Amino acid sequence: MAVKEEFRGKEIGTILIDYISDYAVKSGISELSISVERSNIKAHKLYFKKRL
Repeated sequence: MAVKEEFRGKEIGTILIDYISDYAVKSGISELSISVERSNIKAHKLYFKKRL
């Protein structure tokens, strides 16, 4: 998943994560996996905030 640079900072990543998480729960999926580069500090902060 990625948010195009021109749309970043508009909570789109948060909306997408919330949607995916809700979908997983409703579908009986108990585990999600995330992969992110170490240098992507903003993504790390978002995932930490969302407790992922």
